[in-house]
This record gives sequence, structure tokens and C-alpha cells, in this order.
Amino acid sequence: MYRDINKISAIVDDLHKEYYEKYGCTIFDIETTRSDDDGIILKGRCLTRKQLDLLKRRVDLFHESRITIDVEVLSENPEDISPMGWGMAASELVDIMKDYSLKKLSSQVTPDDGYFKIILKNNGKCLILLRDKTMGWVLEKDVEHYDTGISNDDKNFIVAKFDETIKVDSIAQLFCEAKKFVDNVSYLLGGRSQKGIDCSALMQLIFQKGLDIIIPRHSSDQMKCGIRLSKKTVKSGDLLFAKLKESNIMHVGLVGIDDTTIIHSCLRAKRVISENIEDFYKYYSFARARRIVEKKNNVLY
Repeated sequence: MYRDINKISAIVDDLHKEYYEKYGCTIFDIETTRSDDDGIILKGRCLTRKQLDLLKRRVDLFHESRITIDVEVLSENPEDISPMGWGMAASELVDIMKDYSLKKLSSQVTPDDGYFKIILKNNGKCLILLRDKTMGWVLEKDVEHYDTGISNDDKNFIVAKFDETIKVDSIAQLFCEAKKFVDNVSYLLGGRSQKGIDCSALMQLIFQKGLDIIIPRHSSDQMKCGIRLSKKTVKSGDLLFAKLKESNIMHVGLVGIDDTTIIHSCLRAKRVISENIEDFYKYYSFARARRIVEKKNNVLY
């Protein structure tokens, strides 16, 4: 057991070094201790679910040891992260990057998105956390900095939750917002504006601007919002998730006002389009559908 605890402690130390070398700074504060029954306890905090999953995979080699993992993932509880300060996009469009090297575009943020948390600063770059839990790196020069204590609740947004729908008076505003993008905005992976947008960002902006509802930035997380539907029960205002037949890439769109069309940012068309669902299924295979909003008292729109 003593040998195992030393090896596991070394794994934790190595992971901390890996993240520090990759990002220049990190949140990966985990202690390794022995429990009363001579088991091993890993306790602390990390920034993302991927960090925790990698830790679990590496310690899974010690099957004979009794290992308890009690690690908090801060990005899943953003209200628990104490920020260094608050920030806002300093220009019309600021790129958020997945990697510290700023090579992989993850999303974008604009001044309209309001305040975000600044988690870390290093070498002219900031790690930020948006209210929708999007996390990534931006250049410090692209951020207007504010003192800590500024409220992030500058607007009464509703956050979509798993296994629940949000009751609204009308869903018509979803389609009013969608109309602003259809045939006018090009497809851009990672894009989140009228200058270019991808499929999941389109859904996020439609719900945010149309109904003040916050849904996650990426389709894999959007699939966890609202209630699950069968293909036959999908109707106007629902999110339809499908896989591109040629590459198995996940895609998402909004079922149109007449139940027979879908609005989506289409890589094939290189722009946001509204097309018949039957035509949509020529290129995509149904994967899942979610209902995030429901009309109160069965109001039509």
C-alpha cells in the first residue's frame, strides 16, 4: 500500500506538471492521503471533467488498492470558482481558444455577452469562464478588466437544466431570431456572430436572444438540456441532433415553426439555412432530440 500511495502521488504530480507546461498555469490541486482503513484518498479540485477523467484512467492501474476519488470539477460549478477579477470583451469579436497556444478556436465572445470570470492570467493571456460554462483562453489585450465583486447577473437569464423544460408564453421569438441568420450568415466552425457561426452557437444565440435562456455552447452539452424525445414526437421549437452520414460528426438544428423544416448552420451549404426535414435526412442520421421549452397552457405560438 505504501508503494501504491507513492506511485499514485507521483501520477498526480506528473499530471500537474503536464497541465502547467501546456497552459503555463493550471488548477489541479489534489492531495493523496491514506484513509483509516489503509486505503487511498484523492481529494481536491481540478478545472475540467477531462482532467478528472484522465486522473481516473491513470490510477485505474492500481486495481488492488482501495482508492476513493473526491475531486471537485470547478467548471461544473462555476459559482464556486473565486475569480481573479471580471472581464468583458474589449472589441466587437474576441476569439476563445481551447489551447494555451491559441491555435484551436473553441468559440467567441462579444460585449453583448456581458461579464465573464477571469480565472487565471499568464504571459499576456487570460483563462476565462462565461456564464454558460464555456471556458477557454483569450488574449489579455482583448479583455476590459474590472475589479472583483462586479455582479455577473446583469440580466435575468434562465439556465436550461437536465430533465426539465422551461415554460414560456410563446416560442415565436425563437423563429424571429433565427430569421436574422437564415441565408444571411455563413458557416464558421467556432463562430458565434453575424460574421460567421456554427450549428451549436446558432442554437445558443437563438435561445439567449429570443427567450433569455442560457444553453451550453457545444452540442454535446446541449444534448443534456431539457427532456429527451423520440423522433416521432419532435415538434416546433425542439432541438434535433443528427450525425453527418459521411463523417459521423454531431450536428444540431432547430425544428421550424411548421414542424416540417429545420433551421441550422450547414457546412454543406456553407451558411445558415432553413430546409425540409426530409431533405435534411438525406445527409444526416437522427441521433437524439431534446425539448428545452414548452408553451404555457398549450398556447399555439
